[in-house]
Amino acid sequence: MHRRYEDLTAIVRKFGKPDIFVTVTEWPEMAAALFESNTPADRPEIVAHVFKLKLDALVKEVEVDRIFGETVACMPPVESHKRSLQHAHIFIFLKKKISTQVVDTQDVVDDFVCAEGLLG
Repeated sequence: MHRRYEDLTAIVRKFGKPDIFVTVTEWPEMAAALFESNTPADRPEIVAHVFKLKLDALVKEVEVDRIFGETVACMPPVESHKRSLQHAHIFIFLKKKISTQVVDTQDVVDDFVCAEGLLG
């Protein structure tokens, strides 16, 4: 954790504040992969494997497929708290900054923002 913190502070010193901050917790596929009687805490190997695959796919979309535009840096530190699922906070630094001076800022933000959660 300390090494990742130092890496991130060095990136911020070079490129400035992150342009996009993404928090990833879990995907519906994780719950679908579990048997009805199991909770994610009962099968950590399935949850960790699916989470890693999905996180790698998301980072590939950001860095290689450039869904937000060309990136100069992307940091996806993964955290796991006691008795909870893994989650990641992804810091994305774009080459071309997103302008907030656009007349209709909401349209620009709506192109990037999506919040979804699992109920139940």
